Amino acid sequence: RRLLLEVNLAKAKVESYNTKTAAQAEETIKKLEADREAGNFPSYQPLVVSIVSLVKTQNEDALPAGEGYPKTSSGRRTALADWLIHRDHPLTARVAVNHIWLRHFSTPLVSSVTDFGLRSPKPLHHDLLNYLSAELIESGWDMKHLHRLILSSKTWQRSSSNLKADPNTLAVDASNQNYWRMNSRRMEAQVLRDSLLYIGGTLDLTLGGPPVMASPDVRRRSLYYFHSRDGRSKFLTTFDDADVFACYRRSESIVPQQALAMMNSQLATASAKQITTTFNSDLTREAFVQAAFLKILARKPNETELTVSLAYLEKQPNREHFINALINLNDFVMIR
Repeated sequence: RRLLLEVNLAKAKVESYNTKTAAQAEETIKKLEADREAGNFPSYQPLVVSIVSLVKTQNEDALPAGEGYPKTSSGRRTALADWLIHRDHPLTARVAVNHIWLRHFSTPLVSSVTDFGLRSPKPLHHDLLNYLSAELIESGWDMKHLHRLILSSKTWQRSSSNLKADPNTLAVDASNQNYWRMNSRRMEAQVLRDSLLYIGGTLDLTLGGPPVMASPDVRRRSLYYFHSRDGRSKFLTTFDDADVFACYRRSESIVPQQALAMMNSQLATASAKQITTTFNSDLTREAFVQAAFLKILARKPNETELTVSLAYLEKQPNREHFINALINLNDFVMIR
């Protein structure tokens, strides 16, 4: 009881600092101090009664004001959605186009992907951004139409090689801001893992289903991995897996651990072994090299590559090691 009085006295002293409640708080303080001197302590209220009172108060506060929730929608959320996609409000379409362009070309039209607005830098190709935004709006926000338009363009179908490029072009636009060639980029972590399993014929292509925890024994596509902060795949993390909380634009690092993962990880060694079993053991060395290049790199080896490969297999007959070397080439890891 004495403790309860002290608590009430402390509350009153706090309220005395408020100009609106200072006068009343001073009177309360005088009364409580007098009660403390006289030994007049407040009566004790059982805890159960306090809990019941608290629950009732919370339930009453949780009820909607007035007669309850309306039976029909106010239409404010619909009005907001209509305003966002209205043809006089092109910002939404521009943001969507910028994200889609980034996925196809690995570089956005507006560099600040997460802050597209008045403070963002000007687009490198303003007319192109407006054209694609208008196409998206006029097509009824059909994303497939926009993807088809981009993928069927000559810009997307250009080669990433600059071996035959005009020296003047390289001098003027070495960073490829005008998209005179395709940007080469490394496979995303999930694509790289799935490619290794697919070439070996062990990738589970079943569509749909619940997510699965990351494990070396799992053969499902990486798309179905349970994406959380805990229990992430070390292989995917090494190759810049998507951020769990936000992934507007993936980073692309180059670290020694990535080369080690492609050479010595359980996934890489098991995939190399499995890929080797898909070839007929009776193939000659030259036929094996030709078939391995076609299967892994989707092209035939040139004369130099063929000569070096045959020399390697003559010294090291283990074909599994040769497959491991092929999956470590830039031509396999990079999308050109």
